[in-house]
Amino acid sequence: MKRLALAASLALPLLFGCIDYEVCTTHYSGGEDAGELWSVRYLREERPHRPWVAWHRNARAALYTNYAGGKRDGTWRTYDADGRLLFERSYLDDLPSGEWKRFWRDGKPYESGRFERGLKVGTWKRYGPGGALLEEAGFYEGRYQGERRLYDMDGRLLRSERYLAGVLQE
Repeated sequence: MKRLALAASLALPLLFGCIDYEVCTTHYSGGEDAGELWSVRYLREERPHRPWVAWHRNARAALYTNYAGGKRDGTWRTYDADGRLLFERSYLDDLPSGEWKRFWRDGKPYESGRFERGLKVGTWKRYGPGGALLEEAGFYEGRYQGERRLYDMDGRLLRSERYLAGVLQE
């Protein structure tokens, strides 16, 4: 029922005749939920357009995405079947852009960092399942830059490396 209500709200422009895109839906096949709505997508001139939404079989959101003119755009979110956020990322003009965050199933951070024009920039961090920092590295234009630190599962420093334009320095 929740999926039906959301699908209806996403399709409101149809009712007012202000639509210049095609609304596409897919449904589950087989099993007791056969025929249940699985996703709602929009196409303009046969290219992805506007928000796209998909659901798990239990009717919880699985994926929220957005497109503009056939290109990925805005914030995308991925959830597990229990509703926990697993991945949040942003796009601009079809390229990764802005903050990217991934999470373990318990909600603790797995990885975080930034993209600019599709390339990793700034500090990226990766964490173990228990929450300990495993890696911290600087990036510039998609390549390691500056210090990269690697830690064990208890958070103890294993080694530190220095990079210049992606090349390990001795």
